Amino acid sequence: MAKLVWFRDDLRTLDNPALFHACEKDEGQVFAIYVISPTQWLRHHWSPSRIGLIRRRIEALTAELAALNIGLTVLMADTYSEIPELIASHCQANDIDHLFINKEVGFNEGKRDREVKAALQLLGVATVAYDTRAILPPGSVLTGKGKPFSVFTPFKKAWLRLFSSAGVSCLPRPKARQCHTLSSSNNEASSWPENINVNNSQTVTEEQILGTLRQFVAEKVNDYHTDRDVPSIAGTSALSPFLAIGAISARQCIARLLYQVSGDLSALSEGENVWLSELVWRDFYRHLIEAYPRLSMHRSFKPAYDSLQWCNDAQLFQQWCDGLTGYPLVDAGMRQLKHTGWMHNRLRMVVASFLTKHLLIDWRWGERYFMQQLVDGDLAANNGGWQWAASTGADSVPYFRIFNPLLQAKRFDPDGSFIRKWVPELKSLAVPEIFEPHKKGRNLLAGDYPMPVVIHAEARQRALAFYKGINDATLP
Repeated sequence: MAKLVWFRDDLRTLDNPALFHACEKDEGQVFAIYVISPTQWLRHHWSPSRIGLIRRRIEALTAELAALNIGLTVLMADTYSEIPELIASHCQANDIDHLFINKEVGFNEGKRDREVKAALQLLGVATVAYDTRAILPPGSVLTGKGKPFSVFTPFKKAWLRLFSSAGVSCLPRPKARQCHTLSSSNNEASSWPENINVNNSQTVTEEQILGTLRQFVAEKVNDYHTDRDVPSIAGTSALSPFLAIGAISARQCIARLLYQVSGDLSALSEGENVWLSELVWRDFYRHLIEAYPRLSMHRSFKPAYDSLQWCNDAQLFQQWCDGLTGYPLVDAGMRQLKHTGWMHNRLRMVVASFLTKHLLIDWRWGERYFMQQLVDGDLAANNGGWQWAASTGADSVPYFRIFNPLLQAKRFDPDGSFIRKWVPELKSLAVPEIFEPHKKGRNLLAGDYPMPVVIHAEARQRALAFYKGINDATLP
């Protein structure tokens, strides 16, 4: 009999419980599969750049598994509903008696896995699942009353207490199998969507990705608390695309961070602590989306906010998408997203606040558009970030947090270099004119750059009136 490892959002050989435990005993054959689901990916708004990264990572993973004498076969099931029968047939054809998987985030993914398990049970095939959805598994960090946390700061305190006791230990890469199980089947190359963006400069091998992690922790993390907010500086880890597809685990990230300080959390620098907080934020949103399945169903975390009647002006939304709002920092961020499939985190907050608070457009429109563009699109983080910006989510600050895009530009792009890069029609303008190219009384050469679609002060008052009356304290 043989064992089967089904790769999903865990495209790595290191710290991969499903792969490690399938190979734990050097007996029997081990096969691996990955399933392409084009229509399902479209329903989930996966971007071409994300799918392109997955394809290139699959190519590298195939070689890495081959070095372990494990063959990876790429199968195709157009939607999740087709997967149970597909995997059942594959198990029968290869005499499989155990399927090994790592759990995924999301309601549809959980439903799919339950249906696969049921289909395999009829064949006498056991399903073995491991929880790698977060550093600390969803449901393990709870309040004193045994409920999920709805605010980040107390969640982080409880998370740190548990983590300090449990620690972190990443699983090694399995040893090479004694028996060869390499597959000669066609890896369904023709089944990949045609419009994917394959960025040939993007690193995809496991060693390259680990090198990015090591370099960031060794050279940049101590300045992370300041550099991460400046979009013109490459001060972030650049690991988010790989975390999103599971080419590296968050456990590996935190393990590397602790290695720098010999495992002593109290010895972390300010920059290291801020990066640790970002990893905990990732866990927070994953815990939330598992505790409240409606977050996977386009519902607000705070139920009262489902009653908001958004303005949803389609023309304004398109101007926001195209980076033509007349607010240079907002437009620079949106153009960066469209051109690269990525956006600096500070700008994600600024543009999300602008869409929901200045334009009063439903956060779900922005959430969907981001997923359609982002190479690092992540269901839990994207949903959590958009609901945070719209004040419909898990946040201790009431709805009156409204980012001023002008002040944000002056603070985080003080010399205007990021704006000049992405809004070239303003590149000849000096500071401070570049922040307000159409300011009354100034004869500026702003080219065809549009006038502001709204006036900040007026938009702020309109937003406050729009949200007023909703019980902001209403929680699930």
